[in-house]
Amino acid sequence: MVSNEASNIRKVVPRLARGVLEINQLKEIAMATAKQKSVTECPYERVVFTPEDHAVMDAALDYSPELRLCAGIARVARKSKLKYPVKSVQDLLPLLPKKPVFAEGHHLRAGGIETYMRKEYFPIADERELISRCYLALMACNEAMRWAAMAPANAQTLLKEYRLASQPKGAR
Repeated sequence: MVSNEASNIRKVVPRLARGVLEINQLKEIAMATAKQKSVTECPYERVVFTPEDHAVMDAALDYSPELRLCAGIARVARKSKLKYPVKSVQDLLPLLPKKPVFAEGHHLRAGGIETYMRKEYFPIADERELISRCYLALMACNEAMRWAAMAPANAQTLLKEYRLASQPKGAR
């Protein structure tokens, strides 16, 4: 006899492949499978923190300076009463201090913000999206800096060749 778990998987995979299942349905199936395995069900889906947990959060953020910086940006946005939706990077520039700042390993300056806060990140609907978009921008900045630090001496030549190679044949 086939186990309930295997039976569930056989039912789910074809439907998933057809795009029939939604995330909530997958969650229900996963929870049902977990119950069948006698796994203890968690009473909540998210780990929730209270103001008393500040020291714990502070310690955790030490391992992700970008998230600490994103939280700081959200705090400044709240304090300045930033209006959502944020339509463009120009709406964020007034949040910056007058002089460039170095915080959590990043230089915060208008030029960098304009470079890494891509057009595709806008509009920003709320504070959560602001945090996620800032995080994406910081990760893109990290990647660019990592590449620049490891770039070969002939990087400009390689980039030129890449641009040519990535163009359609008729456009060269």
